[in-house]
Amino acid sequence: MSDPGLRDWSAAPRSAEPGRPALAARAAGPPRLALVPPAPAVQDPNRFMPGVEALRGLAAIAVVVCHMWALTTASLFPGWQVVVGLGQWAVNLFFALSGFLLVSAFWTDGPRPSLREFYVRRFLRIAPAYWLSVVVLFLFLADRAVVFSEQGLRQALANLTFTQWLFPTTAGNLNVNGVYWTLSLEVVLYALLPAFAWLIARRPVVSGIGIIGVSVAYRLYVALDGRALEGVFFSSLPGTPEAAMRLFLVRQFPGIVSVMVLGMLLRWWIDHRPPAGPRRLAPGWLLVLLAPSVVLLAWVTLGNDYRQWAVFTSFDLWLGLLLLPALAYASADLAGHPAHWLRALMWLGRRSYGIYLWHFPIILLAFDRGAMFRPADTSWFWVRVAAAAGATVLLGALSFRFVEEPARRWGRRLGARGAPTGQPPLIAWRAAP
Repeated sequence: MSDPGLRDWSAAPRSAEPGRPALAARAAGPPRLALVPPAPAVQDPNRFMPGVEALRGLAAIAVVVCHMWALTTASLFPGWQVVVGLGQWAVNLFFALSGFLLVSAFWTDGPRPSLREFYVRRFLRIAPAYWLSVVVLFLFLADRAVVFSEQGLRQALANLTFTQWLFPTTAGNLNVNGVYWTLSLEVVLYALLPAFAWLIARRPVVSGIGIIGVSVAYRLYVALDGRALEGVFFSSLPGTPEAAMRLFLVRQFPGIVSVMVLGMLLRWWIDHRPPAGPRRLAPGWLLVLLAPSVVLLAWVTLGNDYRQWAVFTSFDLWLGLLLLPALAYASADLAGHPAHWLRALMWLGRRSYGIYLWHFPIILLAFDRGAMFRPADTSWFWVRVAAAAGATVLLGALSFRFVEEPARRWGRRLGARGAPTGQPPLIAWRAAP
């Protein structure tokens, strides 16, 4: 399967992802919503970064490996903590990438999206493929008696409105897909991203430390004295284990936002430093830069145990910090044609959203677990592993080709429609003194 964007690759730096309109072509038109003062040194936020796309591919592989182990044998071996932690590693990388990739459009001196365009495009980027997976899995994998009940109706409404992770009664997603919880947090990020961009643009260090400090303080409160929150969230679910309640609470948006903000701060630094020349990315260097974050996973069980309050409070923050060097390295413009390893990871990265959405239920089906009700059938183990991996990549590619890309193109057209013509910007912030 070929990728036109990769086939037409040019070594020269680009202002947009191959196959998408160039920045100059989009520059014409009326002034757009100015959320933050322009900075003359800001680099083009729309430039395509092959290494960052490759990191997405690595994150997709990591989360599949983690769930392939956790949903099948889950047998213990030396270093098993690293494997079980790969899912958390991948989710933190995805969150850091979201902050890194989305925030820069609000402080460039080039064309910026209006708020309407930003929200339309973000919604159509994630909602169609996600809704399709929800409908298919609820109808064909979940327990029919539960789906067509009051509980099923509440669950369907929560998933369709991206609020499933806000309430423990709907966080289980009818046991058909354990990764939907992150979509709730992504939507909250989209809602708050313009405010974060404005704060970081005016006072990057103070704002970044302030937001991260609030996040760490929230996690510390959950670790040391979370019973008040437990009463609010879990009053209708008596008997829920204490560890599960604290882990649910710490993975709400206030506990996760620090990783997203780290990505934003790194993007601010990259966009405002003197532009670096293109370089050839080396897999060895990328793996070396990622190694400390992977080694940290040896303590992932402590990081998810509220009784180990110091590690519980800071684990995701340290994980995010250790991911930043690799993200900074991967953000460089590419010199020459991408190597085969990079092309493969880029291909996976472009399809990582579909892979992320479908891998969990495919593993359940491949190992005959249904909606997680039965133990895994491990006969012909490696055949099942290969079948699950192949089906995951296939469905990810089909989702990208027939759902995500058409919805993204529609979002670009719909977001640009209705933009004011010949009028000054709606909001213009004065430059910070």
